[in-house]
Amino acid sequence: MVEIESLQKEVDDLEKLASDIENRGRKLITNAPISSTQKTERGRSVGPRSYHWKDLPKDLEDLQRDLTRDYQRWYSSAYPLIHNFIPEKELEFKGKYEGIMGIIQLKGYATSSSNNPIYFIKEFEIQRSILLSMPSAARMKELIK
Repeated sequence: MVEIESLQKEVDDLEKLASDIENRGRKLITNAPISSTQKTERGRSVGPRSYHWKDLPKDLEDLQRDLTRDYQRWYSSAYPLIHNFIPEKELEFKGKYEGIMGIIQLKGYATSSSNNPIYFIKEFEIQRSILLSMPSAARMKELIK
């Protein structure tokens, strides 16, 4: 039998870390430099504009490293809880990992709206919501035993 209060404390601690991760992720994404190029022929623009992430300045490199470490720690702590208490949400929770890590690492092509952190926040919010539902799910499982 799981002590619900201990479980709730663990989830509360993870939620504090998640809030910090979201704030730092927002800062990283908003401030990450992007460059754009467009092919030209005879002085005229040809084709669509191409956007790329530029190298990060030292302060954003440090932020990205710390953010990656904290997200890894958060995920590694939250995943076993999801796996054990709400296994029906495990695949959904796990499925967001790669995308969130890709965003934090600024992988892939940038777009004209890449400095908008909304996609990161929406993807991470799904994981956070699943984790936050866990104490209620554990209480319900105890009640129906």
